[in-house]
Amino acid sequence: MKKKVDILFVCGAGLGSSFAAQMAAEDVLNAKGVQAKLDHVDISTVASMKPDIIITAQNFKT
Repeated sequence: MKKKVDILFVCGAGLGSSFAAQMAAEDVLNAKGVQAKLDHVDISTVASMKPDIIITAQNFKT
């Protein structure tokens, strides 16, 4: 059994843009048949998490 890819969407408050990005990605992944675990959080929470992929705005790039 394949492991689901863990994708984390991050924005400043963890609500608006990260949730919108998560919903858009979910539509694309479902259309392509990709199984993934999606979640969205604020920038201060991401340090305690270990996702496979982090998607965020350019201003949070390190």
